[in-house]
Amino acid sequence: MLQAEKQLKKWLTHHMLNDRIHKHVKIVLLYEEMVKKMNDLADPDKRIVGLKQVLRGVKDDIFQKIFIASDADEVIRLKIVSACSEKGMEFEEVFSMLELGNACAIDVGAATAGLLK
Repeated sequence: MLQAEKQLKKWLTHHMLNDRIHKHVKIVLLYEEMVKKMNDLADPDKRIVGLKQVLRGVKDDIFQKIFIASDADEVIRLKIVSACSEKGMEFEEVFSMLELGNACAIDVGAATAGLLK
């Protein structure tokens, strides 16, 4: 019985490690995909920044994806999320307004930005 317990423990440890590695790789790949899309935001011809413009663009269905800063004012976040949900549009939350502003190559933070189709 002791040998079987050792084998079971070894098997479980191996699979738990593989699961952790798999989850880590998946997170890294998702992060890289998000960074790639955010890199497209630096091109002014591929993006629109700002609440009013993004809401207008959601209404006109001109975006492939909307980015919302996680630290943006809750009222702004709710407006964008509800507009996107209404239109069935994809949106993604990013870490901060500063990060989104940097991704858009602007000198200030941005609460939201849209990547054009």
